[in-house]
Amino acid sequence: MHVAPVIRGHSREFWGSMGLECSVKRRFGLSVLCLFAACAHQPEAPRARPATPAPETEAALPRPLAIATEADIKAWSHAILDAYDRGALTPLEIALSPQFVHFEDGQPSSRDELLTRIRERDADDARIGSRDFEDERVVTGPQGAVFIAKATEHSTGNEVHGGDQFVGYYKLVWVPAGDRYQLLFWSWQLAGRAVTRAFWDERYRNATGFNKEPNKLLVEVTSKLTPGVALDLAMGQGRNALYLAEEGWSVTGVDFSAEATRQAQEQADERELELEIVQQDINTFDFGVAKYDLVTMLYATDNLDWIARSQRSLKRGGLFVYEFFQTDGEGLDSARLAALFRDGFEILRNEVIRGTPDWSRNEATLLQFVAKKR
Repeated sequence: MHVAPVIRGHSREFWGSMGLECSVKRRFGLSVLCLFAACAHQPEAPRARPATPAPETEAALPRPLAIATEADIKAWSHAILDAYDRGALTPLEIALSPQFVHFEDGQPSSRDELLTRIRERDADDARIGSRDFEDERVVTGPQGAVFIAKATEHSTGNEVHGGDQFVGYYKLVWVPAGDRYQLLFWSWQLAGRAVTRAFWDERYRNATGFNKEPNKLLVEVTSKLTPGVALDLAMGQGRNALYLAEEGWSVTGVDFSAEATRQAQEQADERELELEIVQQDINTFDFGVAKYDLVTMLYATDNLDWIARSQRSLKRGGLFVYEFFQTDGEGLDSARLAALFRDGFEILRNEVIRGTPDWSRNEATLLQFVAKKR
């Protein structure tokens, strides 16, 4: 199964290979950016500020550290990102420190490298049309100031395909330089589900830190059953789904990791097994109603919505098999899980044991649970 990669408008990877970069006209406007340019003509020694500056000057010009405010740091950060989006070289040349480092897509680049890429932009490149900030935080100290914010970015120039949207976190580090601040460090990283998916892709790619054999509880329980239709949630690289398929079950395995599902498909092909593999976020997967004879949640988190949908998806007589870490005071414990299956189910197993988990640790407290739908 092939999934097209997500391409961020100003990704370093695509600067190098495709020239896809970002420029945009945003709400801070040309007047803000021109003020950065105005700094280029100031002498290096501090000079007195006007007694009654214009409001836009007051908001945009970097100030002496002693009177810089949180609003200033936010305004400067918004303005420099706007200059970058539009490809406004003069404000960037002034605002970027000689020691500036830009870190994105796992690679650092220098001031000169960043400016060179901007000079080489193609006029037809896709670009960010708007950037909406939330959760903005500013930390100041004697050495400078740090701006951190979550941003949702919307591209333009790709409307025929519905545009692109990216959610990520910015970190900008400002340091005093003469009579103004300059930008020393700037990073961007994906946020939300994209980060989680990348984490699991890397974990399965490395293929270490987890048991590659089928779960012992699953083997024990299913050894007494007649094979039917099964759903394996968060199937990973397919260790449990492949085992069930070998035992004659008709299995659907769901996972949002492209690397995990790739490995599962590869193993199914090599072992000549029929296995329906779905690469999808389980939060949006349709479990169906009265569809399965077996549903497994084996180290697939303790998501209550998944459990509720698993219950509805089971046929009468179908089994729900669960194993996960049990923690004290947090998450799902044996009593709470039993309460969820109080109506319409017969609880066949509800044990808390100390043992070696399939994931992450040498030893842990584990909850093993099996219930049968009446």
